[in-house]
Amino acid sequence: MARRLIQQANPSAHIEHFAADVAKASVAGRLKGSDYIFLAANSMRARLVVNALIHQYLIPAVQLGSKVRADEQGQVVDAFSAIRPLRPGAGCLWCNQLIDPNLLAKEAKTDAERKAQAYGVEEPNPSVISLNAVSAGHAVNDFLMDYLGLRADRPLHYQHINALTGKLQLVEPRQDVDCPECSTGGMRFARGDGVDLPCMEG
Repeated sequence: MARRLIQQANPSAHIEHFAADVAKASVAGRLKGSDYIFLAANSMRARLVVNALIHQYLIPAVQLGSKVRADEQGQVVDAFSAIRPLRPGAGCLWCNQLIDPNLLAKEAKTDAERKAQAYGVEEPNPSVISLNAVSAGHAVNDFLMDYLGLRADRPLHYQHINALTGKLQLVEPRQDVDCPECSTGGMRFARGDGVDLPCMEG
């Protein structure tokens, strides 16, 4: 669908489509020369790899999605769309605890290993199509405003749009001065091909 819409807007546009996991080395390698990345993946491994691409190859990006949380009685207590601009050297997904090491370790296991280690019952995934549509629209608007130079420089904030209250919350991202991923003295920042990406084989 994205390819069709792009071609309708610009028939001469060059489009590369990969029906594959961004965490695989063959796919992540194709993103090294990107001008901008929209990260709309649920997996921690995808977040890990894109976070590395951002800071290693100095590529601006945005992480977007949504979250719904219910209490023990099943009552929805939180439902929001998230738009998190990510800039090289300006805090990262690790600094802001948006990569969960436990889930990352779980994703690395096979289905049989997860079952054998009894990871427990998964929570049902709620339908978040409309919440994701809100975050996608705002992310594209932010990209266009920045790309076209229509907005003056302003502090970088994550945006959480609460569907229950209708309120917009601006969250200042944290940055660990000693972060090995995004700090200028870290192992990854601006290192390009000098450091391997944390990819899977393939």
